[in-house]
Amino acid sequence: KPLANGFSLFEGSWIWKQQAHSIEHLGVLTMTLQEALLQSVSAHPGEPEVLSVFPAWPKQWAVSFRLLARGGFLVTSVMRNGQLEFVEIQSRLGETCRLRNPWGQRCVVTEVGNVTKELTEEVLVFDTVPGGVYRVLRHGAPKPVRRRIAAPAHTQPASFRFKLPNGKVAQGTLGIK
Repeated sequence: KPLANGFSLFEGSWIWKQQAHSIEHLGVLTMTLQEALLQSVSAHPGEPEVLSVFPAWPKQWAVSFRLLARGGFLVTSVMRNGQLEFVEIQSRLGETCRLRNPWGQRCVVTEVGNVTKELTEEVLVFDTVPGGVYRVLRHGAPKPVRRRIAAPAHTQPASFRFKLPNGKVAQGTLGIK
């Protein structure tokens, strides 16, 4: 039976008589998150994979990610105010990239610092070289502005306390005193 926080005690107990949380749920949660942000699957077995960005992500939720995909691609993308800003793909192996057109209209694919080409298909297909970085934008979209987001430095531990739906209180401290 799951606990109030969604974990289970499926793994049993530790030698110190403390309950051990099952980690299976953690793997399912991370896989679900990645599949909502980025998928790389083929239409049929044996066919090449097609990358899809934000296939199951709510449009109203702002998000950015950098995730690995099949074919040796490191994919970075940002969605703000319901609009996909860009897709950047770093090719680690030099494979042909297949990206489902996230805008459904004419796109511009630019190898960073090099050639630009326009593609209009439902699946954008372009060759890559190992180490090449490719930026995909909606035709006519402004060049993305580089942003740096950093969390403020904390010198003290952070404490939390909240009440769970079952009435119990969860509390703790994160950080070293």
